[in-house]
Amino acid sequence: MLLSAAGAFGGLLLIIGTLVVSLHLQLKRSDPLNNPQLIELRDEYAVNVGEADLQNKLRELDQAMRIEYFETKARIHTGSILMLASAILMFVCLGVVSALAKHHPQPTATCPGMTLQTATRTRIWIAGTLFILICIVMVLFLSSLHQTGDAAPASESATEIIP
Repeated sequence: MLLSAAGAFGGLLLIIGTLVVSLHLQLKRSDPLNNPQLIELRDEYAVNVGEADLQNKLRELDQAMRIEYFETKARIHTGSILMLASAILMFVCLGVVSALAKHHPQPTATCPGMTLQTATRTRIWIAGTLFILICIVMVLFLSSLHQTGDAAPASESATEIIP
């Protein structure tokens, strides 16, 4: 029962980890301020400065892009927390299974290719892979919480959408 739960938490960890990494890559690739539609509207607005309809379109597009950007950051943050929780639950389940399991001597005749050294190496590789995956997620989590320490001057703090 606990071993199945640990396997389920491990699978959840891999699925959410894949999603978090893909969301992070998608977020890095899509720069909302350099969107071709936004640049085109900005250039068009620079020519027709007083046009209210164009200004409203520009504001709506900018707002929609910013909402999408910050929602993606929130998904990365939530996914990182879920990954951390599932990793903790997986290790707790595995620890309980290990503590409750009867310890038998290493079988020799039933598993001819499986030696104690092979089993130890396999466990080390699995633990190392999970540790690296958790480290990657923690780096993504911490990068989503990144805040600059020095406040930039008002002219440099944000890209001016409508001049």
